[in-house]
Amino acid sequence: MHTNKINYELWEKHLPTTDEFLKLTLSQKLETLAWLAHLAPSSHNTQPWRFFCDENTFSITVALNKSSILPGSDVVGMQAVISIVCAIENFDTAARGYGVT
Repeated sequence: MHTNKINYELWEKHLPTTDEFLKLTLSQKLETLAWLAHLAPSSHNTQPWRFFCDENTFSITVALNKSSILPGSDVVGMQAVISIVCAIENFDTAARGYGVT
């Protein structure tokens, strides 16, 4: 199993205060929320999600990275989908924490 080193580096980043977050550009805000979503638990820390940010609509599309599904333990991809739901919940919790609705 390949583990991406960046998966662990994300834990060492500076967590912006609300004031710092509000001063960020739209792109930086989306990146920050996606970063916080990456801290969600995932099956075997595979992080099977991919985020695609769109500044024009202030939206993020979440996609399943099928190569992250572990065929030996996640035959139908259910663990990967649950992992994505965890990431979305982290994203939503972070956004609400910063006052983004």
